[in-house]
Amino acid sequence: MELLVLDDNDLGLARFKKLRGEALAKAPEAFGASLDDFLNESDQFLRGQIKKESNRFVLAILDENGSDICAMGGFFRRKGKKLEHKGVIWGVYVTPTKRGKGLAAKLMQGLISKVKTDVDVEAIQLTVSEGNEPAIRLYERLGFKAYGREERALRISKEENFVYLDEVMMELRLK
Repeated sequence: MELLVLDDNDLGLARFKKLRGEALAKAPEAFGASLDDFLNESDQFLRGQIKKESNRFVLAILDENGSDICAMGGFFRRKGKKLEHKGVIWGVYVTPTKRGKGLAAKLMQGLISKVKTDVDVEAIQLTVSEGNEPAIRLYERLGFKAYGREERALRISKEENFVYLDEVMMELRLK
């Protein structure tokens, strides 16, 4: 299975929309974005999310037949003189049928490697829902360390009530 940087062309957009929509539908507790918000975004906005630039990109893994992506994660460098020394990994997702095969580790290693090679940042940050132990263990194995916890970071609608989830803030120091 091959790693590739998504492009903002029609194929890249279609692949992104399909897998991101699946991610938000199947794992709403893992993302700050909601499926409803995502479905209401314009293609122009979504192209901006995946547009390859020197300080932002979305890395994906192609499935066995090379037509669809089965895993993806994004990166952006923070803006502004006081924050540009840090970058953020976001939206990491592996489709359920491909889990347990090392794809999340391959994707994360690819993201980290590309950042180290192409982007001048001192640290990579991410957030992860507190109960997502497999992801937390993976990030720790890759060198990320927890540096904080945001209580009630996400509010998810469950029938007529809301469920609140805490997020763990993690960072990998590169320099």
